[in-house]
Amino acid sequence: MTCVEVQALLPEFVDGQLDSTLRGDIDRHMLTCPECSRASSELKILFAAMENTRPLRPSIALKDNFMAMVEAEAKAVEVSKRREARIIKGGGWFSAFGKVAAAAAILVMGIFIGYKLKPASSEEVASLKGAVMDLKETLMINSLNDESASERIKGVSYAEEFSAPNQRMITALTGALNNDKNVNVRLAALYSLARFADNHTVTDSLVASLSRQTEPIIQIVLINILGERKETKAIQPIRNILDNQNTLKEVKDIARKELNKL
Repeated sequence: MTCVEVQALLPEFVDGQLDSTLRGDIDRHMLTCPECSRASSELKILFAAMENTRPLRPSIALKDNFMAMVEAEAKAVEVSKRREARIIKGGGWFSAFGKVAAAAAILVMGIFIGYKLKPASSEEVASLKGAVMDLKETLMINSLNDESASERIKGVSYAEEFSAPNQRMITALTGALNNDKNVNVRLAALYSLARFADNHTVTDSLVASLSRQTEPIIQIVLINILGERKETKAIQPIRNILDNQNTLKEVKDIARKELNKL
């Protein structure tokens, strides 16, 4: 099997959905191909991150002085966002990433303490939830700049904790889908965006991305997502893929099938 053929089948391979013959072919290929072997390992990390992600559920009890600390940390994070362009990567505790991580740790500690304290008002609970999600959003976006592909995949997985994305999240995830050098990070970003496909901005981003993609597995997943949604804006990009002589046969087969649905 070629690398292109193996990587197109990796999601099913990692998920245990292939028959024994194909699994054997892929196993033999990866014995002599470090690139495909590494891609398989990273995809396992992606699936594990998506499977193990759990929403953070704050306690209903908080103390006034803890809420003040949360607000102070949230303001510090907001300041760090404006300074990100000038911060040297890996700059220690005072980097943007360090501030977010420290604030998140304080929040988790405060939530634990909250179990022992008097019940908070609904406004305080809502405020805490908002602060936690703001911090997670910033942590996610900062993680997308990490040198490690596995860390970038983990960063993308934070999107699973949001019921709806804002424009900053959409921009970050779309950027990862279109520009990340690692196909598994791009795939993780695509799956995260697909969760929000009811959002018109997200759908438009997916349609626009289809014209940019050359990786077969990304093309196939994108075509399937847009086909299932019966997104007519995808008709022309799919036709362009069919007209491109460099498009893999397997991709063209999926493209024809989904185009007939549209």
